[in-house]
Amino acid sequence: MVDVFRIGIYSLNGAVRQRDAVANVVISGRLSAVIDMSSPNKTIIRESALGADPMGAGPNNSSMPAVPIVLATQPSTPDPINVLESLYDAIVITNLLGRIQQCNHRAEELTGYARQDLSGLTVGQLVMGITDELLITIERQLSVGRFTVLEGRCTRKDGSTFPGEIAVSSVQLSEGRGFCFSLRNISQRREMQNRLRLAQNAMQSSASALVMADLDSKIKYANTAFCKMWNVGKLEDVIGKGMAELFGIENTSKLRTCLENKEPWIGELTCQRADASELNVQATAALNIDHQNVLVGMVLSFIDITQQKRAEDKIRREVEAQLQQARKQKDFAGQLNIIALPELIQFIDASGKTGRLEILRSSDGASARLGFESGRIVSANCGEVRGEAAVFATLNFGGNSFSFHQDAEIEKDDSITKTTMGLLLDGLRHIDEAASAAAAPPA
Repeated sequence: MVDVFRIGIYSLNGAVRQRDAVANVVISGRLSAVIDMSSPNKTIIRESALGADPMGAGPNNSSMPAVPIVLATQPSTPDPINVLESLYDAIVITNLLGRIQQCNHRAEELTGYARQDLSGLTVGQLVMGITDELLITIERQLSVGRFTVLEGRCTRKDGSTFPGEIAVSSVQLSEGRGFCFSLRNISQRREMQNRLRLAQNAMQSSASALVMADLDSKIKYANTAFCKMWNVGKLEDVIGKGMAELFGIENTSKLRTCLENKEPWIGELTCQRADASELNVQATAALNIDHQNVLVGMVLSFIDITQQKRAEDKIRREVEAQLQQARKQKDFAGQLNIIALPELIQFIDASGKTGRLEILRSSDGASARLGFESGRIVSANCGEVRGEAAVFATLNFGGNSFSFHQDAEIEKDDSITKTTMGLLLDGLRHIDEAASAAAAPPA
């Protein structure tokens, strides 16, 4: 088909004939020009005198000059029905009383009503809360150029509902003005908003300090616990800052390991609070992936272990003092809540001491004994158990205090053939296996 053309500069009786991709412009029965219809500008590829034969016959004796032809595409008016059907949103057109006059196919899909059924309803039957009073208010808003967008529950034919976003505009009908309601199901948006709200509430109420940083190590989010942990006054003082400014260059490099290796990083960091005090944290850095599975940054989690580290340092100093005293004395004693039994056995082994180690359990007064000769375990008994098995039982004995007597008599047990470290490692392995078996679900 050929577009409708208008011959522009002369009021001549013109016509356009199409032959393949070429059109002949004929004026008063004479061929005036040949137009290339495939050209965007409808290029004139041949002009002839106004008197030329339209079928290419011999010349006409007319002395009229050649007339330049100007062609212009006739503007086309879009079909309102086609426009309505091409829209993604459900469109419902009503009169000012809210009575539905027209709709598109998308409205049928969204509501479950056939087109003929919708035409007998009011928009209030589709959208909860739209009343006559509200329609009057909407009309008043639209009359002064204020566009209206509503959110409400929409009802389907089967009685089910969904959250909808409804944009209302004014439209001219044959009988006067009316409304055009554009309905969109926002269930997925609401669900995403609810998830985000729950996630944000969870992050804000978390005892752990949480931070989100982008790929350039700029902080995009931090929760209240982070501000408190770092002694930062306001959240605004954190957002937009570089990680290195808060955590230090070396710590930032460790945290960014998760981006380089594409896997979580866990470790302990020593940082500095806003007031310059020292802060020890257990840190976790994980990848932050968006809904399109694109890496957008990191999620950082921090647990304050400052007090724990101070307690560990105190215990370590006490242990060192206790062991230092034990090196100087033949006999020594202490509490196993300060020095662990495996560490005590290693100390005796490394010191090459000879004597008997007695472990006491205060809950029932029971005891276990290990005999050493130049640091090597040569005898062991724990209740009725003897030999290497008694070493394993002693490690799991649960004693509270210990005492070492260098001059105590020791009866060697030849069934013990492993070294002290070998017995210690085997004993700890047995303890781990027993704990794993206890934690496993029953078959």
